Amino acid sequence: MKYEQAYAIRALVRAYKYGGNRKDILDLLRMLTRFDLKPGMWENTTLEGYKGNEHGIFAGHFHGNAGALLSLLDVAEVEKNAWLKEFVREAYDHAIRNGVVRMGWFPAHITPAKYERPESSARHCETCGLAEMVELGVRLSDAGLGEYWDDVDAIVRNQLTEQQFWNEGVVREMSKGAPGIGQFVGGFTETPTLTAANPVTYGCCSANGAMGLYYAWEGITRFKDGVATVNLFLNRASKWMDIDSHLPYEGKVELHNKKEARMALVRIPNWVEMNQVRCFVNGKALDPGQSRRYLIFENLRQGETIRLEFPNPETKDGYTIAGERYQVTFRGSTVVDIEPRAKGPELIPLYQGSHYWAEKAPMHAARRFAAEKILPLQ
Repeated sequence: MKYEQAYAIRALVRAYKYGGNRKDILDLLRMLTRFDLKPGMWENTTLEGYKGNEHGIFAGHFHGNAGALLSLLDVAEVEKNAWLKEFVREAYDHAIRNGVVRMGWFPAHITPAKYERPESSARHCETCGLAEMVELGVRLSDAGLGEYWDDVDAIVRNQLTEQQFWNEGVVREMSKGAPGIGQFVGGFTETPTLTAANPVTYGCCSANGAMGLYYAWEGITRFKDGVATVNLFLNRASKWMDIDSHLPYEGKVELHNKKEARMALVRIPNWVEMNQVRCFVNGKALDPGQSRRYLIFENLRQGETIRLEFPNPETKDGYTIAGERYQVTFRGSTVVDIEPRAKGPELIPLYQGSHYWAEKAPMHAARRFAAEKILPLQ
């Protein structure tokens, strides 16, 4: 794996970008990049008719490779290297093939037997790798190398959320009365199986998980030159527009134009048929323009509300993970049930989503925060 070089490369990219474009930094950066692209660092696929080191085919530790892809994308952007950008995109597609992206699930290791890992590691899911797939999905979309917002949505709604300790009651129960346990709420863990988590927080997972959440949060909506773009139907307050999503309970999203946006570009998820979306502005039906998966709302005014309504289908699909067959039930892009389930006194069950079967989204009053400054993605 290429993990050892990844953070050094990412640091050097920033030193070069923000430190005066020094040639010595660039020379070292190129040396490390050439090392990471050596054939021995990637899978030998010559028998398949192509070279793995030219197409991003990796194996072993998933997080160790996903983190390296982010560093190589950094280099590709600073060097304006189209070949390397495409290399990262192909590697991302390879990562997708080895997981179940609709659930947002990826194994901790690929081909564990070859790398002397226990077979059980093929069932493990590490938060670090999940978060890096979110970051890659956002950045590859921004780079024009594809449109991966549905991947980001699925990861965040499902496995990444499931692996965060957000329920203090569950944390206290598993701690058996240990003092100070509340400080671990918000931390992230890994899973030994698809349907259960270890009652342990990890420093690396908690740091990377938070970064993955930030990338998704930043990408929900953006604003530039009077145009608000909505990429994800997740809740967020912003200075220009608030997004209120009723998913997965209802196929309904409300966008509140607060003051600045004159136009809104609103992306429709891939599981929704474009011709089944009903659109309203201040309660009045509207037929907006369309560009690919984006609806175009023009001539907006301060205080107006866009409402979208669309079918929210229930689907059941089967996936084989580490040799075991699972039946997964979705409402839209959210997992609401999964069978079979792992059980054990030392495990925290995941996907306890019976409340998602309600027909109406639960509502409560809350004071929302809109950040004055949005940190750029790094």
